Amino acid sequence: IGSWAVGGHSLGGASAALFLDKHRDLAGRVVFVASYPPESVDLSGWPGRFLSVYASNDLLATPEQAGPSPGLTLRLPSGSFVPIEGGNHAGFGYYGAQKGDGLSLISREEQQGLAAGAMLEFLSGDGGD
Repeated sequence: IGSWAVGGHSLGGASAALFLDKHRDLAGRVVFVASYPPESVDLSGWPGRFLSVYASNDLLATPEQAGPSPGLTLRLPSGSFVPIEGGNHAGFGYYGAQKGDGLSLISREEQQGLAAGAMLEFLSGDGGD
């Protein structure tokens, strides 16, 4: 293995950012799925790359929080944002509806397939940029 990646969904992505902030030399890529780093974490100087996959109907990690907002992009290194149109927060997992989430307009299988495709491209290639 030449390079490791860390990441996760929701709080898992936030935890990955906290880990990476303390161990910047252990991974070259980070994936956020309906997630973003805590405000206390600034990865802008880290030489790795990020991928943020977020859903348009997510009311828990909203597109304004997990998508390309100025407050978030200033704290991240080079990378990509991939929106999943019609998806919601729970659609990235397999645990059913989540209180406070938006309504999904696509199937869980479609949402997960789109997310998996974006992650595979990011992890196996140049990051999609």
